Amino acid sequence: MKKNLYLVLLISILIITLLIFVFNSNYKNENEKKLINTNFIQLEISKYNLFKKSFLATFNESNNKIYVINRDHRDIYSLTLDSNSENPVKENFISLPNKEFIEKIFILDISYNDGKIYVSAVNEKSRDKECYFLILYEYDLSKKTWEEIFKSSPCIKKVGFHDIGGKITHNTENIYLSGGNIFSNELNPYNYGGKNIPKTYKDLINSTNIFGSIVQIDKVTKENQKLSFGHRTPGGLFWDEYRNILWETEHGPRGGDELNIIKKNQNYGWPEVTYGREYFREQPSIFRTQYNLHNNFTKPFFSWTPSIGISQLGVIKSEGAFFKFWNKNELIVSSLKDKSLYRIRIEEGRIIYSERINIKERVRSLEIAKNLIICSTDDGDLLIIKPSLNPLPGGPFPNLEE
Repeated sequence: MKKNLYLVLLISILIITLLIFVFNSNYKNENEKKLINTNFIQLEISKYNLFKKSFLATFNESNNKIYVINRDHRDIYSLTLDSNSENPVKENFISLPNKEFIEKIFILDISYNDGKIYVSAVNEKSRDKECYFLILYEYDLSKKTWEEIFKSSPCIKKVGFHDIGGKITHNTENIYLSGGNIFSNELNPYNYGGKNIPKTYKDLINSTNIFGSIVQIDKVTKENQKLSFGHRTPGGLFWDEYRNILWETEHGPRGGDELNIIKKNQNYGWPEVTYGREYFREQPSIFRTQYNLHNNFTKPFFSWTPSIGISQLGVIKSEGAFFKFWNKNELIVSSLKDKSLYRIRIEEGRIIYSERINIKERVRSLEIAKNLIICSTDDGDLLIIKPSLNPLPGGPFPNLEE
């Protein structure tokens, strides 16, 4: 009898120990701080768990507020940072307009500029067909009003909405919006009601006001025009005020992620050419895509093979904490698959080197301020990255996989 009692007690202890181990293994510390060594600087990364899944973020440096939104909700929250740019306090702020005929919204991007918040979203469904529209909204912080300033055409069937693009950036005169080439796998009669179906890829591009293209929208008149075309799946868009360059990052198929300088009326090649390769060789592209080359089209400024899952980008400011260690105007490019940031040195119109900084997070949004870098991740974390006050350790180049 005693032996059985001891055995039951032992088994119970083992089960409790196992449960504690599993709990601790799966437990996610909501607030963490760690140091990462790079070649020239030690970075301090503070992590705050805000949501259970992917979200998007933008930064208003004038009032030290971050605006964030879940990808499947209309609510926008404001985060207020303390005097050390830490410990964000989350508050309900505003909500996107609720359109008719759509069951579920899909947020593509959020961006702050000059007193206004811009949000791109799949937020309207056709009244008579199972297809959807990409909408760009502008919220005026002083007037507290929403305005719909762009709507895609034609409407699109329910596809993987993450392929649509919808990345936003701006300069003093214009807003720029990217469109993914969701038509590149098929000329889908469904999108055209079975009538006036494009016969060629050129006809296809001419039939849409955004998809496969970068669109320029006048801030005052709200008139829009296509700036470039031949784009696959834009991952990031950024206006570089120092160089007067519009940068775009773009996902290749299997390899061939791109960093592009966008110029008017240029064709960037997709789906005719790519430095990547097809996913499934037994299902070749109907466009007879040529892989691992980029002849006769505007070439990327740089291309990654294998793919890093490229996402957003920005530049180091000409003043502030990072400028003490890194050169001004260096590009910072974020990634999803590779869970890293890339610091890219550009001199005399070409990339001199690229430093990989492994942060072990899938970065969706990237904002670079004078004294901090802000990232949102697919795990629902907000990352605040600052130069550390601790001296950089000596010795060999840091282990990127630590």
